[in-house]
Amino acid sequence: DFFTAKELMQQCIEVCEDNAQKAKYLYQAGLVAFSKGRMDDAREYANKSISFNKNYGDAYLLLADLIFRSAPTKVGKGQTRDQVYWNLGIYCCAATDKAQQAMRMDPGCKSRAQNKINRFYAKNYYPKSEAFFRGAKAGQRVSVDGYTTTLRLR
Repeated sequence: DFFTAKELMQQCIEVCEDNAQKAKYLYQAGLVAFSKGRMDDAREYANKSISFNKNYGDAYLLLADLIFRSAPTKVGKGQTRDQVYWNLGIYCCAATDKAQQAMRMDPGCKSRAQNKINRFYAKNYYPKSEAFFRGAKAGQRVSVDGYTTTLRLR
């Protein structure tokens, strides 16, 4: 039961006096929320985790996964397939930004962050050959759905 677990986790956090441990509890709650498809809760827990320990790389990696998972992958009304792939590429660039932030803040998560970038995010960057037709170039600033990032191309 997610709501019971959420309440028990909140109690643990309230009695804990160590900020690093609070960050871990919040991160773990975020993982549970993520696994249950409760993305808003997972994002809230990850951000709270970082507020207690700004160097906790796992929380940044959770945010990267949340960004990646929130990318729309189906063509909606008024969209073209190309627009969906363009947006997916931007989401993956934003997820890469968050994974790189994890590496900067917590060098201990470097291999996991790099693995996520290589296995999931980078393969979904928009292709260079198609970017030409959009007038887009690697390194420019791009935005979608509140995420602003540096464009990376494959």
